[in-house]
Amino acid sequence: MLKINGYQKILAIPTARVPIVKFKDPSTNLSCDICMNNLLAIYNTRLVQDYSKIDERMKPLVYVVKRWAKRRKINEPSLGTLSSYGYINLVISFLQTRDPPILPCLQELANGPKIINGKEYGELLDDVMVDGFNCKYYNDISKLIGFGLQNKESLGSLVFHFFQTYSREFSFMNQVVSIRNGSPILKSSKTWESISKKSHYWFSIEDPFEITHNLARVVNRPNLSIIISELNRAYKLLSKNSNLHKVLREYHNEE
Repeated sequence: MLKINGYQKILAIPTARVPIVKFKDPSTNLSCDICMNNLLAIYNTRLVQDYSKIDERMKPLVYVVKRWAKRRKINEPSLGTLSSYGYINLVISFLQTRDPPILPCLQELANGPKIINGKEYGELLDDVMVDGFNCKYYNDISKLIGFGLQNKESLGSLVFHFFQTYSREFSFMNQVVSIRNGSPILKSSKTWESISKKSHYWFSIEDPFEITHNLARVVNRPNLSIIISELNRAYKLLSKNSNLHKVLREYHNEE
């Protein structure tokens, strides 16, 4: 059907954890994925959309990080690197842990009201079970607009500190990125320690709803080293007052 309707670069990946078909829309030049009957993905998408409405700095920061990952060729799970959704989780977690925070933890706010930065947010919500996983989160986003206004960091500052956080502060060996928790958690709390060459937990990003699923499970030790190297490269360039054009320079094999 995709071929008949003029779509290009059509590739079926039936062996993926969630089988997908990848293709390109020639009229918009957008790359697309299609999967079927993946209800959890709908909730994941809504969660990201709601986070993006809370603070206007999230969307452009996600765009910069995704652009960087694509240009540096570390954004292809089929080749052992990280998915776009994985990078979005890195950004959300980063913004949750700024001081003061720019984004709240929407899943925590669904467990009852909490006082954050002197204001009360959230309420106790009923569970929303999908395929055996609890997908509830606080989604009255109108009450969260301006949540991060006490944090005055510019987008440029956030770009710099994103690379600083993941190249200098986050422990890939011991920590799990968890936007469900609002801050990184220990691998030992999930028995996700990297104990063998075939481990699926060298890089650990917890799916916010399907909490047994590691969004970075395809990243092995050599590819984690490449990702960390790229994070270090970006941080060092920005530390030396380089510009974003150099950070986003396309990777070539001779490097």
